[in-house]
Amino acid sequence: MAASAPFLRPLLTSPPASPEESGWRRLTGPTAAMVLLAAFWGFLVASTRDLSLTFDEPGHAAGGFTYWKFQDYRLDPESGNLPQRVFALPLLARRDRTPATDSAEWRSGDKWVWSYRWFYQLGNDAAAMALAGRAAAAGFAVALGGVVWLWTRRHFGRRGALVALVLYALNPTILANGALMTADVACALFFVTATWALWVLLQRITVTRVLLSALAVGALCVTKASAVLIVPIAGILVAARLLANRPLPIHLLGARTVTGRPRQALAFAAVAGVHAAVVIAMIWSFYGFRYAAFAPGQPGGWQADTWEFVLGRPSPQSIFRQLELDPARRQQIEQTLEQGAERPEHWTPATLAAVRTVRDTLLQPPEQQRLDALLAAPPPAAWPRLVGWMRTRRVLPEAYLYGLAYVWRYAHARPAFLNGAFTIHGSPWFFPYTFLVKTPLALLGIVGLAALAAVIRRRLPWYELIPWGALLAVYWTVAVSSHFNIGHRHILLTYPILAVLGGAAAAWWHPAGRRMDRVCGAGLALLLVAHAAESFAWFPRYLAYFNGLVAPSRAYRHLVDSSLDWGQDLPAVQRFLTEHPSARPAYLSFFGIASPAYYRVEARPLYSFPDLEQLPPLNAVDVPIGTDLRDLMKTYPAYDPAVIGQADEASVRHLLLIKKAAAFRITGGTYLISATMLQPVTTWPGAWGPWNARYEEGYQAVSKLVEPMLQDDPAVRRAALPQLPPAQWLRALADFDQLRFMRLTAFLRQREPDDTLNYSILVYRLSDAELDRALHGPPPPLGPDVPTLPSTRPP
Repeated sequence: MAASAPFLRPLLTSPPASPEESGWRRLTGPTAAMVLLAAFWGFLVASTRDLSLTFDEPGHAAGGFTYWKFQDYRLDPESGNLPQRVFALPLLARRDRTPATDSAEWRSGDKWVWSYRWFYQLGNDAAAMALAGRAAAAGFAVALGGVVWLWTRRHFGRRGALVALVLYALNPTILANGALMTADVACALFFVTATWALWVLLQRITVTRVLLSALAVGALCVTKASAVLIVPIAGILVAARLLANRPLPIHLLGARTVTGRPRQALAFAAVAGVHAAVVIAMIWSFYGFRYAAFAPGQPGGWQADTWEFVLGRPSPQSIFRQLELDPARRQQIEQTLEQGAERPEHWTPATLAAVRTVRDTLLQPPEQQRLDALLAAPPPAAWPRLVGWMRTRRVLPEAYLYGLAYVWRYAHARPAFLNGAFTIHGSPWFFPYTFLVKTPLALLGIVGLAALAAVIRRRLPWYELIPWGALLAVYWTVAVSSHFNIGHRHILLTYPILAVLGGAAAAWWHPAGRRMDRVCGAGLALLLVAHAAESFAWFPRYLAYFNGLVAPSRAYRHLVDSSLDWGQDLPAVQRFLTEHPSARPAYLSFFGIASPAYYRVEARPLYSFPDLEQLPPLNAVDVPIGTDLRDLMKTYPAYDPAVIGQADEASVRHLLLIKKAAAFRITGGTYLISATMLQPVTTWPGAWGPWNARYEEGYQAVSKLVEPMLQDDPAVRRAALPQLPPAQWLRALADFDQLRFMRLTAFLRQREPDDTLNYSILVYRLSDAELDRALHGPPPPLGPDVPTLPSTRPP
């Protein structure tokens, strides 16, 4: 029994000398806990061996790798420097090839393309790289398990700690995310550790406790942008401590006891100042004590999302409207913006250059000064205004501030899906629902037994559990009000807390118990066995786990994205196609960054997101005049040698290649579609959500436009090619590809799949007649229109 919780002795005290108790002590001691945690680590790593990299993992690993190798912080600055560095440590020891740092994707900070090339296009062993990084990532989950064991032992004794550790280590959500190279488990670890450390510090201030608490908070702040929530959590803890009005021991230069709320509040304020200094120093240390995100001598800038965009500044067009110019000059400015920028309504590097051109060539000096003032004005919203202020004064490193602004910007509009409904502003029911259907029922039963023990025994360390309540209250309040409904993993830290609370159920296990103790103790044992059995039965498909309230085979109708389908099942696709040679032709629509080609998936690519492997439908190539085109086309076998647009300029011949007609057509066959693609919540570019009248009209129009390109007759294709500029053909063919796919999936959602692969990949067998009805017959049921999402992504 922990001496710090004497009020629990009536629940957990038992005769220490009996042989049974000696066995319990061996089973519940530190050695047993370490053995369990070591087994947990092995189980975590083993569960990922047969999974392709999930959507976010390559970018996180590439970020950490480049932080170490190049001291450059452009890749993935929004995702947490500390966990990324940990993921990358074993990758630094390998001799894998590294993408060049003079490429377009490096200069623009495009983590998706750079990491894709690193893992899949340079001949590296992507599976071995993933396993190494995941083994390091699993260390965070093991550390969090250790914290769960320690805190439960403090509150509920050795038996409670054993129960909590089993509940934690065999929780499907922990197992699904524990070894992935993402920041979710690391974030939970440091939230729990920082909250606990702060609470312990508030009970007695010592040098050791101040430093440990500050280091825990600092680690949290370099783990995830949501670390800002530790401020209201700390506020609740301080308020609870002051309301308790207990004496405050302080052991710094000497020992003293502070009484009275005002004096204690001053002491806590001084401690907060120390924390702020340590946290700021830690943040700077993780960025090499350098403000600039880009390493000296390394070219580049924020290309995909400029500072103006992530800070939420008004659009360029709205800023120019504030100059109150006459209509003729406004039209001239708009024409200049359109000529200089692909998307003049958004802040991109091209738009910034066009704005400078307008300023220098079309505005008078007073108007230039007014424009400069408007461009330098603080952002309208409070959070980006604070970030902008810190950026101007270089309070924190540039990459860290950019990450904070980036997360804020994209938290305001994010497509999400829940039970057939689509939204960009989130639902307050999203996380309560995911908790209901993805939490093991046995875990809920054990927490119920713990609550029953508290009621029957009328003993619970309420004061000691305040930090847990504060952490859950703040985190869940933010989660429920969030627009960011993309995955159950965002409430992962709920489960270590539930495991600790579940440890209180061990109160029913004591030798001198009455009949109710024996019945509830037996119930606890049965529920633990059921919890373990269910967990082992789901190995290794934990990302797709549902507790039975939703049938796993129908889970795709309830949740998608990282709650079910996060790009993890390409090996399952490869096995399916190998075991079913008759499933030809096969088409794959995949949600994820992993490479189907790397996994030898023999399927034609269907519209996918982000689809980094498909060649563009049109390809502009410059060659010297006189080049033998027959030899050239051997380098481009996917393109039609009979249909080439060309123009000569000086000694250069500009060629426009187009894919063969068959590449644009699809036929009956086996369609393997990621659940997240079936319920279209992809964002850039174009359509998302339910099929509607606007999409149907656009599909019919673009189908008619691109129809010549689907013909085998070269004369028809050659005649059509000059009718549009190349950029418009690219947009038309991309729109056709996406809208055709969305019309197809709108039909497929009206029926059940013929098979599922680990519940995340849906298999449909379609005849030519069925496909023709889906693509050319009457439209599927039309849903509501949805907003067009703003983006700086290039068209």
